[in-house]
Amino acid sequence: YKLTMDKVKAYDTAMGKMRVMFASDAALQNEVREAMKKGSMKGMIDVMEHSPKTQAIFKASGLTPHEFLLIPTCLQITANVYNEKAQATALGQVVTKENLAFYEKNKVELDQIMKSWKQGGRGGGNR
Repeated sequence: YKLTMDKVKAYDTAMGKMRVMFASDAALQNEVREAMKKGSMKGMIDVMEHSPKTQAIFKASGLTPHEFLLIPTCLQITANVYNEKAQATALGQVVTKENLAFYEKNKVELDQIMKSWKQGGRGGGNR
């Protein structure tokens, strides 16, 4: 997956909207959590694709449910490989040189964005 700042920022904004939506829709939040517990990306995508609320968020962000689930994982793996200089490891083999260069160029901003995700920030560039 090719990371871009536009996609990372779109995810950040969409995640903020998801948090607000989940706070007002416990049933949908529980459905997604149950799919997550099963470890099924397809299950989480199916839940999100069948909810008009999440579909509206995806449409507004320009992301697919698959991208929404993939972006934070891809970015975290890229950051780990970059920061650990682990390019020669098995994990390092899944990170493209292009994504490593993207991370290096935008490291400060990307680290701030990821920190806000870990702290449960609202997303949407509120840094």
